[in-house]
Amino acid sequence: RFSDPAGIALSTEGVIFVCDSGNYRIQAFTVQGEFLYALDSGADSFDKPRGIIVDRSGNILFSDDSARVYKYSPDGVLMADFGVFGEKQGELRSPAGLSVGREGMIYVADSYNHRIQRFRREQSYSL
Repeated sequence: RFSDPAGIALSTEGVIFVCDSGNYRIQAFTVQGEFLYALDSGADSFDKPRGIIVDRSGNILFSDDSARVYKYSPDGVLMADFGVFGEKQGELRSPAGLSVGREGMIYVADSYNHRIQRFRREQSYSL
């Protein structure tokens, strides 16, 4: 059961990922609707996931209300996370939609800062 579903993404393998924001988790389903697994906020402490994408390698990237972006492997292992709350370049306030460019840059809709930011490793800057 969902509580405030906020984002959805489909992998090339046919897995549907849903940001179940009100339950503080990501749920994974087959295209037939069969539940596969959930990434919850237990040990990783994410808060109300909003935007989600699946990259070409099948990694799951999503944003949450704690001003962070998380990257999980296709089998649900946390690989990386970044972001800190703020208004300066490279800082986020309510990140929402995400996209990954061909060159590997991660584009983040930084909602409350009214900008799009792009990130690559240690670099960040706004558009």
